[in-house]
This record gives sequence, structure tokens and C-alpha cells, in this order.
Amino acid sequence: MEEIDRFRIGLKAILDERGRGSATNLAADSGVSMAYISQIINGKRKDPSRKAVKKICDALGMAIEVVIAKGNIQSADQAIIPRLAVNCPPMADLQMIGKAGVVLTSGTIYGEALRQNIDAFFQAVQKEKGAGPTEDLDLKIESGSG
Repeated sequence: MEEIDRFRIGLKAILDERGRGSATNLAADSGVSMAYISQIINGKRKDPSRKAVKKICDALGMAIEVVIAKGNIQSADQAIIPRLAVNCPPMADLQMIGKAGVVLTSGTIYGEALRQNIDAFFQAVQKEKGAGPTEDLDLKIESGSG
């Protein structure tokens, strides 16, 4: 995944966390048009100017590395959550997945610890079942054959 994609995902997550109207406020605070910000978030502007990115980060009060790190976390969460949902019995496990999702996206040490435990769990299952590399396990799950 390219750095601009991680920035885009991180920016969207930050604005989602800040709630309704935050993109409009960001446009006003940064001096970058709402249309330009929307194009970045939606992946339609693949090469935003450094000046615009700096203005956006300054208005957020965050370094670009922080926004990109948030994108990395979101990307990892998007990869982990579907793997969790594969063979779950209905309600109790779905509630547990929801709670795990909250922890995973919290940006805390608990989220990171949970992510590491989930990865360790999948490695153990993979080893026990004799599955190939992690990518093979992911493909099996995504295709519904795993």
C-alpha cells in the first residue's frame, strides 16, 4: 500500500472520529477546499501537493507521520476483522467481535496487544492445520473455502 493511501485512510479515520462537520471545519482551518479534501479521502486525488498535505496536518494538529500511522492501524484492522468473523456462531460472538473492533481501533496499547494476540492465534491455527503462508489462509477465508 502506498503512503498516500495510508494518509488517505488515516485522514478519513481521524475525521470520522471527530464526527459530523469535521471535514468542513478542516477545510476552513486549513485553507484547503472541501472538494480537494474530499478527493484525497475518496482516492480521486492520488498525488496531493505537499503544501496541501502540510496545511491539512497543521490544521489537524498532527504530524503527517501520525496520520499515516493511523492509516496503517486502520488498514490492519480492516484485514483482521473479516478473519475474525469467518466461523462465528451468531449473537454472543458477534458482540465479542464488535467489542474487539472497538479495542483494535482505539489506538491504545490494549488494541496493539489484542492485534498481536489475534495474529498469534491465527499463526497457531495455521500451524495446527498445516496451512500455507498467511496469504493462503486469507485467500481461503475470503473465498469461503477455509
